[in-house]
Amino acid sequence: MLSRISCAVAFLGAALVASSAPAALVAYEGFNYPLGSITGGNGGTGFSSPWTGAGDVIGPNSLFYSNGGNGGEFSQLATSGARFRTAGNNVGAFRTLSAPIDTDSGTVWLGFLANQGTNVPPAYSGVSFFSGGTSTEEVFFGVPSNQAKYGFDVTGAPGGVMVKDTAFQDNPFSSSFVVYRLNFTPNGETLDFFYRPPEGVTPTTPDATFAIPEGTFADTLTALRIQSGNGNGNFNGTEFDEIRIGTTYVDVAPAVPEPATLGLLCVVVPLALRRRR
Repeated sequence: MLSRISCAVAFLGAALVASSAPAALVAYEGFNYPLGSITGGNGGTGFSSPWTGAGDVIGPNSLFYSNGGNGGEFSQLATSGARFRTAGNNVGAFRTLSAPIDTDSGTVWLGFLANQGTNVPPAYSGVSFFSGGTSTEEVFFGVPSNQAKYGFDVTGAPGGVMVKDTAFQDNPFSSSFVVYRLNFTPNGETLDFFYRPPEGVTPTTPDATFAIPEGTFADTLTALRIQSGNGNGNFNGTEFDEIRIGTTYVDVAPAVPEPATLGLLCVVVPLALRRRR
């Protein structure tokens, strides 16, 4: 009986530790919807309106991502629901944020899973921030046009296209995790890109950094768009999942501990209880 109780306490303790971290999610979309068209989907958090445009919720499972980095231990990104597949052919899905992002102060993190597949790659695919409702694309995150590698594209900024020098193709049974940090100031912005970083532990060195001149962005970022374009005869959509916007890295990269790690808690906690007795 003690073992069962201790194991339960261990799991509860792990949950409490995870929940004790400061959470400042601006928005979250895990695509927990019935399978089919994304149009009208109104779940997630941090949005003021349902999805419009085109693309499909597919499933039944989420995209999966697991990586090392937590002191040699493995963990996986927390996921829920199904996943989203773009319509391709330069047709996107849009959603408006409840609270526009101020581009003059603060730090915003964006993270998401993407799977480009192992067939002919699209011309581009990614997530964009828009201003003026859904009228103007300000910055693109993902695989920029004709790059075949993950990175970003800052609209209207010379040299604003940067990519990570890595293979484009994703494992069909897994996906790539990409994270971006935008540091906003009244004198200009900085965009940092992290490719396949560890979950739950803030990385120290970005894979790419770009200084954005002041005045490049509108005063606020108001909406998201997910879109891909067909290239080289490819008419397959790109899959996306677990889109998170937050004010810290842990907000956008929450980890689920490896089962072995939780199992270790079931050993450590009973020993601690016995010592206290």
